[in-house]
Amino acid sequence: MLRQGLRTLVEDYSHLQVVVEASNGVEAIDAVPQLRSDVVGMDNMPQMNGIEATSRIKEEFLRRP
Repeated sequence: MLRQGLRTLVEDYSHLQVVVEASNGVEAIDAVPQLRSDVVGMDNMPQMNGIEATSRIKEEFLRRP
């Protein structure tokens, strides 16, 4: 329900677009390599919570030069 609400809010802005949704943290991590996203929204999800998934995404995909 939260995901649907956020999607609805984002879709109200013509310059924003939802490019993928994930039902758990593992799916979110798996989706990142395919995305060219400026923002990732996380919540408390099953299998891996949003904090853990975000930490892993930062470690793996936001490497500093």
